Amino acid sequence: MLKPAVQKKIKTIFYSVIVFLIAVTVILTGATFTDLNVYWYVSLNKPFHPPYWIHVVAWMIIFILITISAIIILSEKEKRKSKCPFALPLYLINAFLVPLYSVLFFGFRAANLAFIETIFTLAAILLLIWCNYKISKTAAYLLMPYLLWICYSVFLNAMIIFAN
Repeated sequence: MLKPAVQKKIKTIFYSVIVFLIAVTVILTGATFTDLNVYWYVSLNKPFHPPYWIHVVAWMIIFILITISAIIILSEKEKRKSKCPFALPLYLINAFLVPLYSVLFFGFRAANLAFIETIFTLAAILLLIWCNYKISKTAAYLLMPYLLWICYSVFLNAMIIFAN
């Protein structure tokens, strides 16, 4: 029988690997749909368009921060159960919504639906931050770049809709 401290470390490593694999799956799903119609996106009228590499770097940083945040929340089992038992489902909802944007916007070329989806994503992020704040302020603060990026995405998507 392993000591409780060793069991806790093994659980933390296991959960970290699971969170990492979920993050990679989300990234690959979104990237696949983005790549399918990237030429369509390039052809759209856009009031402004930052270089593609900025999106890649931003999302990589955001996914690293989300992963760290989720691991913190996973490690706070007692606080999570008492202060916000739906923290983990909120992470999964966000993991579903992020690639859904790429499916709608790039896969179906439906900027209007993708815009609506970003509003739902924004609400889900706000709920996640609120929930995390009750458990770990650090975990909540790590999600701020994600919140800001989605706000930027809402704005950019709205500009694309109006310009096209």
